[in-house]
Amino acid sequence: MNRNTSNRNANNNIWSQRFEIPAWILSIIIIVLILAAIPGIEIPGLLLIAIVILLLIIGLFSGRKSPSGRDIKLSNSTQPDYEITLSNVPGNVTPKLLDIDNEDELRNYDKDGAGEILFIAGNLVFYEGTSDNLATNFPSPIRLTFKYTADDEQKFFAYRKTITGQEVKLIPIYLYSYTHDEDKERPEIHIWKPFQNFQIDEANRTMTIEFLFWGDQQVGGGTRP
Repeated sequence: MNRNTSNRNANNNIWSQRFEIPAWILSIIIIVLILAAIPGIEIPGLLLIAIVILLLIIGLFSGRKSPSGRDIKLSNSTQPDYEITLSNVPGNVTPKLLDIDNEDELRNYDKDGAGEILFIAGNLVFYEGTSDNLATNFPSPIRLTFKYTADDEQKFFAYRKTITGQEVKLIPIYLYSYTHDEDKERPEIHIWKPFQNFQIDEANRTMTIEFLFWGDQQVGGGTRP
């Protein structure tokens, strides 16, 4: 069963990590100044209280840190031009890029928030370790970057000329699918939808998204509208 995708921004700033020690020193100074304003507390007591508070803060935030993930590149024989790069992949998760069986059928699915389907980069899935169980949520955001081709870019320019009175944008899209487990006779739902949070590097022809949740789904590029 496939699930919807939710995107989140990752909090990973190398400059803040480099200046972590001065930040703690500044925290001690601020705590001491605040406590110094309280009558009856002497300087040795101030320092002791500040150190205890600081240790509690360090212990609280150090317990929330998750191990850094891996960087992985994926491609397959059916879509060699669409290399996918993943960052911050957990060690117990195995990503795979599956072959696309019938691209024409996929392009004919309904669309919600997307206009033209320009290309399909692949069917990206995540497994729990070496098992066949899907990994659908992650402790910290995974970053996904995939390239599109010069031909895809020309398709976008050609489609944009057919739309008047509206600004046409290039966007990454995914195929949301749902199976009715309670009623196997009901048809599956397949809808192309746009990612909400993304970055596009037009100079290098890449699309980048970040997510905490993922299903078994196709990804690609499209337009809005």
